Amino acid sequence: MLGSGEVVERARAWFATVLETERFLRGAARDPEAWRALLERQCAARTGYCTAVREDLALPAGHRARRPLPPVSDIR
Repeated sequence: MLGSGEVVERARAWFATVLETERFLRGAARDPEAWRALLERQCAARTGYCTAVREDLALPAGHRARRPLPPVSDIR
């Protein structure tokens, strides 16, 4: 992985929550509130990682998929 120390740390935090999510899903526990909290932590970790990457690369804020597509004639 390339990036600043902040990017790497945020990636590790996100990865840790993904592993925790996997363990939860493989376990026998069925706790909707714990699941909801885990998903919120995973989402926050992902957002933190993406924000750190954008800052590291000096990219504008926001998700690329939410930006308008160029006109079809400009794609060629």
